[in-house]
Amino acid sequence: DAGTEVSGRVVDDAGVPVPGVQLRLVAGFGSFDSPTAASGPDGAFRFTGVPDGTFRLMPRKEGYAQPSREETVSVTVAGSSVSGIEVKLRTGGAIAGRLSGLAFDELARVRIWANSELNSGRVDPEGGYRISNLAPGDYLVTASVPGTSRQTQGRVTLEPGASEARLDLRFGEGFTLSGTVLRNGRPWPGAGVWLERKDTTRGGRAAEADHQGNFQFGGLETGTYEIAVTVSRGGIRHKEAVEISGDREVRIDLQTASLSGRVVDATELGPVAGARITLEPAEGPPSGLPAEVTTDAQGVFRLGEVSEGTWKLQATREGYAPAERQIQVAGTPLDEIEIALHSTDGLALEVFLASGRPPEQIRAAVLDGNGRVVAQGTYPTGENGRVRLSDVPAGSWTLHAESDHSSSATLQVTSPGPVVRVVLPAGGDLRVKVPALVASGGKATITLTGSGGAPLRKLGWDGLRSEWDLYLGSAHFVRVPAGAWQVTVRAADGTTWTTTATVTPGAVVEVNLE
Repeated sequence: DAGTEVSGRVVDDAGVPVPGVQLRLVAGFGSFDSPTAASGPDGAFRFTGVPDGTFRLMPRKEGYAQPSREETVSVTVAGSSVSGIEVKLRTGGAIAGRLSGLAFDELARVRIWANSELNSGRVDPEGGYRISNLAPGDYLVTASVPGTSRQTQGRVTLEPGASEARLDLRFGEGFTLSGTVLRNGRPWPGAGVWLERKDTTRGGRAAEADHQGNFQFGGLETGTYEIAVTVSRGGIRHKEAVEISGDREVRIDLQTASLSGRVVDATELGPVAGARITLEPAEGPPSGLPAEVTTDAQGVFRLGEVSEGTWKLQATREGYAPAERQIQVAGTPLDEIEIALHSTDGLALEVFLASGRPPEQIRAAVLDGNGRVVAQGTYPTGENGRVRLSDVPAGSWTLHAESDHSSSATLQVTSPGPVVRVVLPAGGDLRVKVPALVASGGKATITLTGSGGAPLRKLGWDGLRSEWDLYLGSAHFVRVPAGAWQVTVRAADGTTWTTTATVTPGAVVEVNLE
């Protein structure tokens, strides 16, 4: 690995070298421990010790536009050095305008950004704002006063070659939604409340209930919204639709109860200490992290507050197959819940990248014949790429495996059984844009279907997914397996766009669905 290099140079629009650019090679979901480099006086840069895999090359320098995800250079390393990469930086444009409808103390605290808080701007005492270092494109500009529900948004396009786009934003126009959050009939101070429109990808809005459980959202347009109350990690969830056509008040009274029980060995019937217990909604995508506790020496667990509804209670422990129970909570405590875990030998793998080298770790999911996940997680590799999935039950399964430096592989496996060799192929990038949704901000989902009819699946923080939301009419898939994929976008109003895209390793395919 020490001899594997990635090199190139950074230039501006005129081809002039740009020194002092900070660059990172980013793989996977984050940028922790990403290789870094800086361009020299001649614009040249060089990374050393780069492992095999597919990376996004991320440059940054004040005064230049930060490339969008769609414009980022993709680099694939497969056993040998990569050279001759050219990174082009454009002089950054700006979005500027004036904020109105705020008091002086609110102007001192207001925050403003374009599409992402990574593109933040500054606001002067008179309410003028400016967001700099932006690439041409479509932007959703959001201004928000921290600690309050006051927020306003607007859309603007920064045209290619333009130095500035203007957008004035006003707080206070529109309708007001006020409400109270109660827990078992009593005000719930500090409850987190989230509000978003159901028909658009405009960012949602957050508020925190005061000491009397009251909250307020102002400046709302006519439409259907979804209001949610949740905690970052816990068993309290509530969602409901709210129609806004004028000022409105809502009252949310959450009834909660405790859950407790015991985890035992299915064969010996003795307690299983150290088992991880998680609780999440039985239906729908996860919102926040699941409630989580660990069993004590007697195998006992307790979750203090769980709101009414249907929940999935799961127990996991190394050396055992996961087990889960569906729990119906109706406001009264549930005690003496018993979960039995069956010991398992698990599944042994030898995992390699296309170059023949093992990845440092893999993400894997094991599915039954109905496509239900029976085990999943992130697993480190050992010598010669050895991996043991110690929580896979006995039986025949479908294995989905991927890494930060490869696309995914799918194969049939049996547990217990001999060591299974898995080769993770290189992948390419696929960028999809629907101009009609960029303009309208409408909500839509996207799926990719392979030539054999199987959907593209990817493992993320929220588990194994085969359907994704578009944001501002765009989606970017990294490390997609090579081959022909049917791209299907479905808008909330039923409109559908479809086309076929062919992905090749190391390449970037761009698709516009008109």
